Amino acid sequence: MSFLESGGGLDTRCILALQQDNELFKFLKSIRGKIPAYIFLEGNNAQLQLYFNCEDTNAHDISFLEKYGAIKFDEVYVIKQKISNRDELGIISKLISEYMVASNAVYVSNGWLIVDLRFHGSKYRSVSQILATHMHKTQRIRLLYLGNSPGLSTILDELNSEVPLSTVIFEIPLEVANVPDSLLREDIDLLETENSLLLDNKIKVILYGKDEEGNLVAISEDHVTNILLSEIRKRANEQMIIRYNMFVKRKGDQVRMLVIMPSNQINGYLRTVFSVAMENHQSPVSLVAAAPYGKDVIKSFT
Repeated sequence: MSFLESGGGLDTRCILALQQDNELFKFLKSIRGKIPAYIFLEGNNAQLQLYFNCEDTNAHDISFLEKYGAIKFDEVYVIKQKISNRDELGIISKLISEYMVASNAVYVSNGWLIVDLRFHGSKYRSVSQILATHMHKTQRIRLLYLGNSPGLSTILDELNSEVPLSTVIFEIPLEVANVPDSLLREDIDLLETENSLLLDNKIKVILYGKDEEGNLVAISEDHVTNILLSEIRKRANEQMIIRYNMFVKRKGDQVRMLVIMPSNQINGYLRTVFSVAMENHQSPVSLVAAAPYGKDVIKSFT
């Protein structure tokens, strides 16, 4: 069983739908399937980005999207919007910031913005309080699901059926990666970073270890400063690249990283990683894999 299938102790899933009452989202109701989206939070600001595959977008759609400042990057058109509604911004920010909560995916379906999360079951009271604080004031926030998580592997399989995913695995020497020793101690087997959130220039990281039966479980959370990862994150956001999930582990004298993203953005991400590496360290990055999402690729990470 891979670490994605085991769930790692983040055994509860929460899916929210947020109504965006504007002309763009009314138009999006006419588009079938899931439209990939990405939210990143910095301080009190929240940016929403929507992604439209060039191959699936006709001339009429392109004309409409350009009214909203759509920009073409590689194989996608991207629209940026600021989330200004206080309740919507508050519930997203507080949930993603909550201890031992990780985001699975964000997308638009039937004109609603869907936020899919998983969290440690012990945090259900905190999550419930956040839901209550914001949902009692508005009908624009709907809870679609709160209950047992089927595991990240199943969640990604669901997403992959509508939004083709790919996986990138790369390695960086320990001395270059400069990961804090507290994250690489012997009882830590895996790290999961939250790409949507930056608090005081620190990256949210969930730490995984092994229980007595050898199962991978989430054991704590930390917020760390890392120049290299922060720069890659900054550049990827500037290039409007979605990263649904990112995992980090030690592999001998290397730090190995696994990133899961839409297939049509993989080359943009590789350019970003290589550019940062070349500018700062004469390319110490070793690319291990870049392939469609699948269990065989995930196994090569471990």
